[in-house]
Formats: sequence, structure tokens, C-alpha cells
Amino acid sequence: MTDFRQDERRGLGRASDERDACGVGFVAETNGAPTGRVLPLALTALSRMAHRGAVGPDGRTGDGAGVTTQVPHALFADDLGERGGRLPEPGFYGTGMIFLPRDEGRRRVSRRTIHESLQLSGMEVIGWRKVPVRDGVLGDDARRSAPIVAQVFVSRPPDIEGDEFERLLFLSRKEIERRLRLFLPDDFSVVSLSHRTIVYKALVRGVDLARFYPDLADPAFETALALFHQRYSTNTAPSWSRAQPFRLIAHNGEINTIAGTAPVCSPVRPRSRPRAASLRPSSPSSNAGRATPPISTTPSSS
Repeated sequence: MTDFRQDERRGLGRASDERDACGVGFVAETNGAPTGRVLPLALTALSRMAHRGAVGPDGRTGDGAGVTTQVPHALFADDLGERGGRLPEPGFYGTGMIFLPRDEGRRRVSRRTIHESLQLSGMEVIGWRKVPVRDGVLGDDARRSAPIVAQVFVSRPPDIEGDEFERLLFLSRKEIERRLRLFLPDDFSVVSLSHRTIVYKALVRGVDLARFYPDLADPAFETALALFHQRYSTNTAPSWSRAQPFRLIAHNGEINTIAGTAPVCSPVRPRSRPRAASLRPSSPSSNAGRATPPISTTPSSS
């Protein structure tokens, strides 16, 4: 176990005074109704968090920034409609934000695996959308590692709704990740897969997020909530997959979290492997085994 008392005596700093952390915030309509004003407020706040993140030597590559919102149905429906597609009403479909490999062969394998995993759960792919991006906004380092950003739209099975649909999407995501584990996390990532929320994130500075994703500046993008995050990378190198928010949360203290919980958390990942077998399904059709592994095996708190 690390002797933090010894660390206190090294150099001019004190380990217990370490307070570097990410920037995180939340904006919401109190009445729960989606509007066009929530996201601009969140992006403005995010752009003012430059002091909570670092910038690479190219002057543009950040530690990562992102925002979680409700699925902007009007924006997606209009876009697909212009291309001859059609989305069901909100709640009747799920939306996946996917980082796909740049290699064409791996990208083909990834898309096929997504289709097969969704079909295993009784869902069908309605269509794909290549997310508009501006590569010129990226720094050199971020551009070299940038994925192909795509969205997949998934039909809801007729016999389920609400939380059960969300649960099915969760299990499908775990199945996709299990099958594509050799591509994770640098060559493929399911950024989000939900019928309620979506995550837009990138290896950029907070001020550049909406410049990189034109969707975020579209007046048709309406949401009742926005969780935004500017990452400050402390114990891991910045990467597209480690940018936040994650699928449900965003945190603001990697170095403090690790220092405070190392004695408790260090055995969690190894112990989680045998405990995965003890997962009990809530019903015979729940397929709880598809949720394994329950905890990421990557050596990062994020």
C-alpha cells in the first residue's frame, strides 16, 4: 500500500493538497420540457472551463470535452427525412453514438457486429447517420487518433417500453463490447446507446466542442437537460474514449478519487471476474449473462 506520509516529505508540494480536477456542470429546464436554450447555456459554461483542462503542444488538442443531452428528435427526424428515411416517434427508437475504426475492414466488422447484437435482442437497425464534424477544428494529435463518428437508430420491440427498453439497449451495448473487445478502447467505442439520452464528446477543448460538432449549434437541437464536462487528465493519457461525460455520469477528480480509494478499490477488478458468475437474472428472459464483464478491466478510474 502506498505510504502517503512519505509522499508529504517529497519536494515543495504536499500530496494532500493536490486538488487538480475536471470541470463539470449541469443545466436543466425546471419544468422538464425540451427547449432550444439549455444547450447554448451549457456550451457557454463549458467554454469558460479552460482552466479545468490542459492543452497539448499543438495548441488545439485538449484532454477531452463533451455534453450529455436528451435525444434531439426533431434534428434527427429532419435530417433522415431529407435523405428519404423516417424515424418513429420519440420513445419508440434508440440512438447510439459510436466511434468507429478508420480502417475500412475493421469498420465493416464493427457495423456487422452491431447489427447482429441488436438482432439478438429483437431489435432492428432503422438506419445509420454519419455525424457531421469539422476535422479542421482538431489539433494534430487529436486528428491522428480521431475515429469515424456515426449514429445508429434502433427500433423498439413492440412488447416492451420505458425502462425495459433502456435495459435491453444496455445489454446490447455490453454484448457489442464483448464481441469487439479486441478493438476496445482505442479503435471502437459505444459512446452512448439509449432511447433517452445521447453523448457528444471529442478530444478537444471545451470551447471547440460545438465547432467540431455542427449538430450542437443547430437551432433544431432541443433538450431539457445538459450535463457538460471538461476533462483534466491526471492519471491516464488523453484519448477519445476517455473523454467525458460517460453514458450516465461525469466525474471531476481522477487523482483525488484514486488517492482516496486505492486501498479499497485496488482488488475490485480482479474480484469482479468470479463474481460475474453470480449475477442473477430478474426473469428467465433477462439474459443477465450478457452484462459481463460488470467492471472495466482498463487501469483507469475513468
